[in-house]
Amino acid sequence: MDEVQSTTSSTVGDAHLLSKAEMLLISSDHPWEHIVEALKQFDEEFFPDKGFCEALLTFPLQEISGKPIPKGQADIPTEFLLALSRVERISERLQVMVLRKEYPLFASDLEKVLQKTKRGCEVILESGILKRLLLIILKMGNFLNEHSSQRRGATAFRLPLLADLFATKQQNGKNILHYICNMIESNDCFNDLKLIPEELEKIDVTKLPFSFEQPDLLKGHLQKMKASFLALSEVLPHVDSSSKFYTTSSTFIQKALEEIDGYMARNTEVVGLLNKVSRFLAVEHPTFWYIFHKFSQDYMQALQETRQENAILKQEKEEAQADAVDRVVWNIITPGTSHTHGH
Repeated sequence: MDEVQSTTSSTVGDAHLLSKAEMLLISSDHPWEHIVEALKQFDEEFFPDKGFCEALLTFPLQEISGKPIPKGQADIPTEFLLALSRVERISERLQVMVLRKEYPLFASDLEKVLQKTKRGCEVILESGILKRLLLIILKMGNFLNEHSSQRRGATAFRLPLLADLFATKQQNGKNILHYICNMIESNDCFNDLKLIPEELEKIDVTKLPFSFEQPDLLKGHLQKMKASFLALSEVLPHVDSSSKFYTTSSTFIQKALEEIDGYMARNTEVVGLLNKVSRFLAVEHPTFWYIFHKFSQDYMQALQETRQENAILKQEKEEAQADAVDRVVWNIITPGTSHTHGH
């Protein structure tokens, strides 16, 4: 009788733990796949129990969709949930685990965005090459319009014009960018402007993981993440302070908080630069990024087409020269007879 009662009690206890684990993990905002991968990465710190680690390693990730499991549809191995439910302060541990996995990726992307955006602003404000190119565009536009009685020489142009240069073509199919690229490619006095593609690449931020289209949203995200780390730092002491999980996680949280403060300061600096560029160009942010991106694509296409055309012309010139030499040699060898090149 005692054995039956003990078995029943154990079964009820396991069922309670299973229910507790299901409710806890199903309510998580993170996909199962992220949670399990995070746990695998730190399994010895999280729960140094061989049976639990084996449950983690045999967890069927191929059945995971990568999305949060709908309530009531948790298809998770019983052994895994039972082992998980016995972990002390499981909720807080899971939060730390997921942050330790996701934060480095976010920080890496943010570092790229801050560096690239700041560099792009500095190039727009300081690049002599870029300013010289814009001046040439202005002068070339004045030259092409000089025969119009209704237009006089302009002293400036609005930045959005850059996005329309490629579409404005003459009867021969060329536009102002083709003429500028040919001028730069054909004259040594414009050697410095041959670095324009590199300058344009520096101010093309469209390939970044995310942009500063809404700087306040990024600031709010950093503040929210900092609040999460602070909340975890208050909970963490309740975990066994002698464990590897505690020491590693507390060090990680402290470092992350310091980095977030640094990112927030740099974000403020970059926002200031963006506002400065907006005033300098008389174009609202982020519109000027789109204009420069379009201009960069158009310029590179015009440069490629110009180089292809010049290569063809060079080949034709070389062939014509070779043909002329061939005719001279033929006339010397066989005077008084005609020679057709190729026969």
